[in-house]
Amino acid sequence: MRGWTLVVAVMALLASCRDGRKALLPESTGRAYEALIVGDSKATDIVRSVLQEPMEGLPQQEPWFDVSVADSKRLNATLRSARCLIVTSIGENSGNSISVGYDVYAAPQVVVRIKATSAEQLSRMMRTRATTLRELLTENEMKTARQQLERRHNTEAERTARQMFGVEMRIPEDMTSSKRGDNFLWLSNNAADGMQNICLYIYKKGIATDGIDWRTLRDSVMAANIPGEEPGMVMRTATEGLTTSSRDGTTICRGLWEMEGDMMGGPFVSLAVADTVRKHIVVAEAFVYAPSREKRNLLRQTEAALQTLRTAP
Repeated sequence: MRGWTLVVAVMALLASCRDGRKALLPESTGRAYEALIVGDSKATDIVRSVLQEPMEGLPQQEPWFDVSVADSKRLNATLRSARCLIVTSIGENSGNSISVGYDVYAAPQVVVRIKATSAEQLSRMMRTRATTLRELLTENEMKTARQQLERRHNTEAERTARQMFGVEMRIPEDMTSSKRGDNFLWLSNNAADGMQNICLYIYKKGIATDGIDWRTLRDSVMAANIPGEEPGMVMRTATEGLTTSSRDGTTICRGLWEMEGDMMGGPFVSLAVADTVRKHIVVAEAFVYAPSREKRNLLRQTEAALQTLRTAP
C-alpha cells in the first residue's frame, strides 16, 4: 500500500511539474488554423501545398490551414512562439522523420519537425502522410477550442440539454438564443455576420447506426423544426457533397444545407452517438450561415463543441 501511495505521489509531482512548466511559457501567437512553416523554399513549398489543400464540406474553396513561411535563419524567439510551428530540413545526413512536440516554446502550441534526405523524399513523405499531418494539426486546434470552452460556456443551455436529452456537452457562451421542439433543441449565437448554430435531436429506433439514412433523418427533423421566412421554405440537405464516417463509436456527417425556396445555405457537421441506457441515438449538429465571410473557422469552432458531447449515466 505504501508503494502504491509513493507511485501516485510521484505521478502527481510529474504532472504538476509539466503544468508548472506550461504556466511559465509565453502565450503562443497566431490565429486558429494558421501555420508557420520554417525552412528553405523547396521544403516550405512542398509542405505548404499539403496544408493549403481545399477542406471538404464547404460551399467555397477554403484551405485546411492559412500558411505563412520563413527561412530557417529567421527562426527567432518571436517566430518560435507560433501557435502551429512546422520546422523543415532537407539534407543527405538528416534522415527521414516526422516528430511532434507540444508546448515547446509557448502555450498552447504544436511543433512538427519534418526531416528528409532530399526534396523528392520530402514530396513522397507528404503524399503518404498528408492526411495524417492535417488531421494532427486540426485535432490540436480542436483541443485548444475545447479547453477554451471549459473556461467559458453557457451553463443554462447545458442544463437544458441535460434535462431534454440526458447528455453532457459544452455549449459556447454566446449561444443565448434557443428554440425547443419535440425532442429537438436549437441553440444559436444569432450573429448577423456569422451565425453559428447547434441542434440536438433523437433517433428513437434503437442504437444501431448501420443502415440509417442520415439525409432523410436530417431533412425530416429540420423541416419540422427550422422553417424558412415564407410558407413552404424548409431546410434540406444539399444533394451533393454529403460524407459519412465513423470514429470511436461516433458517426460523423459533413455536407451542405440549403433553404428550399430561398438563397440561404452553408456547411454543417453532425455527430451521432448511441445512448445505451435510454436505447436511442443522440444527434448533435453544427451549422453555419455566413454569406459574407469565410466559414471554415466558424464551423470548426462549433464542431469543437460537438466533440464534448457525452451521454450521461
